[in-house]
Amino acid sequence: MENKAIDSLSDWALVAPKAFFEAQQLFATFFDSSTVGLGIFDSQLRFQAVNNALAAVNGLPARAHVGKTAREVLGNFNGLELALQHVLVTGEPAFGLQLSGHMPKSCSGCKSQVALGV
Repeated sequence: MENKAIDSLSDWALVAPKAFFEAQQLFATFFDSSTVGLGIFDSQLRFQAVNNALAAVNGLPARAHVGKTAREVLGNFNGLELALQHVLVTGEPAFGLQLSGHMPKSCSGCKSQVALGV
């Protein structure tokens, strides 16, 4: 019996890296090619990654988002930080949020409306 468990773990050690690599590649392809704006936040609600679609909407290069909060990038969108905190604490998504505010990189004085799921 012990040999089967060891063999099984040995087999897993050979198979797992390839499976994880393939999953990472699939996710990266989806993330990068999506026409929907996607962002990944850390536990401090700072951007860790942004795809090109979201970068275009926000008017900043994707790299300029990294390490910044949504408020630093988007300005004051009422309810956004609360929604992000709710998702972080509960692990439950928030769909169909209707938020409005002034985006710092959009035209001066323009008010932007955003519908999103977090």
